[in-house]
Amino acid sequence: MRIMYTISVEIGGGIAADRRRSRAKRNPVLNDTMLHLHARACQVVFEIITLMENGLADGAMARWRTLHEITVVATILAEHGEELAV
Repeated sequence: MRIMYTISVEIGGGIAADRRRSRAKRNPVLNDTMLHLHARACQVVFEIITLMENGLADGAMARWRTLHEITVVATILAEHGEELAV
């Protein structure tokens, strides 16, 4: 599970770096919002891993629900685009 977390953090960091270097600024609010949601999801995943490793299953389940909510918001934004993000 940690390897998936690490891969996700690295991919998100690469996308953020590419976005900073890029001059094309299509859908700026949507892209910024999606990057913010990705960073938040990575933080929540780290919390879930930490809670599970320490035997705190109920806490991990609570954070899992938060992760699901972040995913739902990101999915809706991806479907409806910049107009919804603004």
